[in-house]
Amino acid sequence: MITTKDVTFSARELQMKGRLFFPENFDDSYQHEVIVVNHPTSSDFNQTSGKIYATKLAEHGFLALAYDSPYQGQSEGEPHNSELPAARTEGVMFAIDFLVTLPTLMPNELA
Repeated sequence: MITTKDVTFSARELQMKGRLFFPENFDDSYQHEVIVVNHPTSSDFNQTSGKIYATKLAEHGFLALAYDSPYQGQSEGEPHNSELPAARTEGVMFAIDFLVTLPTLMPNELA
């Protein structure tokens, strides 16, 4: 069975929310590949990116991070629910910046 952990990380002045999805029998004594999963327009990580994609990736042995882009879902930013392409792109970069701080991540094995 997969496990999850809710996380918060910084995106400049905003706080972003996400969820890490750990594969069954996850062993934090060595480093793992990780996949970043962003949600579709007008969605959040509790829907498609987390409930479907990140869950399936974890079921297939990958560590995955599903998160809400800035101005979307549980992440901060006003006006909320705004679809801002630049902020969405930066969100991916901030998610990666967060992930490389984790000791269980293989920094060169990030997708």
